[in-house]
Amino acid sequence: MPEEMGALSKLEFLYLPGNRLETLPATMSKLPLKEIDIEFNKLKAIPPCILGMRKLQGLYVSDNLVERLPRDFVDMANLRVLHIDGNRIETDGVETTSILRELKERGVEVKY
Repeated sequence: MPEEMGALSKLEFLYLPGNRLETLPATMSKLPLKEIDIEFNKLKAIPPCILGMRKLQGLYVSDNLVERLPRDFVDMANLRVLHIDGNRIETDGVETTSILRELKERGVEVKY
């Protein structure tokens, strides 16, 4: 993906499923996205730029190769929907369980 994506200052919704993406450009953290769909790609981790998207309400990252959730997810105050099913995340690990519990307690719809 081109670095210039970060310059799209009015972009609120971005749908990129099934594009074999392995990462996203760091400049995307500047986007005012409310929703991003990056399902069915080749992501091994949640891209760091996602954590910088302060307006993000919906994150759809199902069916990738993600192995763990970043602890910073709990700091995403506007997040309301998180779909992470079909990844390699062990949902019975202590840290993952803690993150999922905190998100659910905040009212985030979590699908795993």
